[in-house]
Amino acid sequence: MSCENAKSNTDPGETPSEVPNEARTTPAENGVNHTTSLAPKPPSQALHSQPAPGSVKAPAKTEDLIQSVLTEVEAQTIEELKQQKSFVKLQKKHYKEMKDLVKRHHKKTTDLIKEHTTKYNEIQNDYLRRRAALEKTAKKDSKKKSDPNSPDHGSSTIEQDLAALDAEMTQKLIDLKDKQQQQLLNLRQEQYYSEKYQKREHIKLVSPRNAVVFV
Repeated sequence: MSCENAKSNTDPGETPSEVPNEARTTPAENGVNHTTSLAPKPPSQALHSQPAPGSVKAPAKTEDLIQSVLTEVEAQTIEELKQQKSFVKLQKKHYKEMKDLVKRHHKKTTDLIKEHTTKYNEIQNDYLRRRAALEKTAKKDSKKKSDPNSPDHGSSTIEQDLAALDAEMTQKLIDLKDKQQQQLLNLRQEQYYSEKYQKREHIKLVSPRNAVVFV
């Protein structure tokens, strides 16, 4: 009857209150009670337990990068090393040939300048020698004159000869300079085409397809 009275005391629209969650106690084992807590973990602990997205992907990206580099770098074969060594040797040979060619051209240019310098000195020395001879002749003629009041025809002749000698020497130097410039120009053109041809032949030996660059 007491149970029925308890049920009757409860209103029909009301629901019985829920029993609060309590810690469930497991039977004692070896005298120790193991209590299981159902309380949720704090949010801070849950956040710290999750790893950052960047920290997880970074090692994978680094490994992929290292793997791609190791894949792209291939070891050279013995045949490739031999070809590379032959190519370097051929380049050294071509460099030496071009150096010798330029050296020979420089020597030709220097020899030509020396030749014209020698000719210039010869013209200058011949001019001084002839001028000194004319002045000496004029001095002798002036001593032979006994009459100081007579007209000085000898001095006027000497002046004409000296003027003619100066004009002759000037013309010779002009001709020599023009000849020197023309010879140097021709020599430089010859050297230029010679060096150009040598470079083209070297490129043909290294790579025939690149020879059109210097054509």
